[in-house]
Amino acid sequence: MFGAETYKGKFVRSSLLKQIEGLKKGRLNRATKEKEKSSPPQDKRIIPVTACELDHSYVSDVDGDKVQGVVREEQTVSVEKESARNQWRVGRRVVELRTLADGLKGCKSCGQPLQLSSCEGEQKYGLANVLLIRCNFSDCGVLNEVPTGSKHKAGNGRTMWDVNTKLAVGMVNGGYGETHVNTLLAALNIPCVSQKT
Repeated sequence: MFGAETYKGKFVRSSLLKQIEGLKKGRLNRATKEKEKSSPPQDKRIIPVTACELDHSYVSDVDGDKVQGVVREEQTVSVEKESARNQWRVGRRVVELRTLADGLKGCKSCGQPLQLSSCEGEQKYGLANVLLIRCNFSDCGVLNEVPTGSKHKAGNGRTMWDVNTKLAVGMVNGGYGETHVNTLLAALNIPCVSQKT
């Protein structure tokens, strides 16, 4: 027959085990080469990591050690100083680009273009958000509500967010519960949804 060995407590063919080991070695070689290419940090306490690795706290470096207290050289931000004003910058959001671009076209008061960097917060509606963006025009300063997605009228006459309706249809169609969806969203670093959504 064929030679069987165990991997993570399960029997696997030795040829599959060789493939897995080859993939691990290739990943380690690529990570080592990338680490060598990047310039060494000036401060030994600062560990350079990619943007993807900054999303989650459980990321390990090449040697398998936990990376904690990571600070990017170009942006040193104290956790204590981060206010609720910048909470919208944390994580990812589901955004319809056309709707966001239309919302940023102009202030509702003066018509001057809005800047995403002037966002002062967000209102969350499941996977949909409304960004609160202040107009930077000197005489205006109005706080504008810019939606990140489109809405539709439901059969009962209520206005619903498209992204939440599509999520509900996908959950029913796929047989997923709230826990399954929130686990997926947490892995993607997207704010979780509640049953009400």
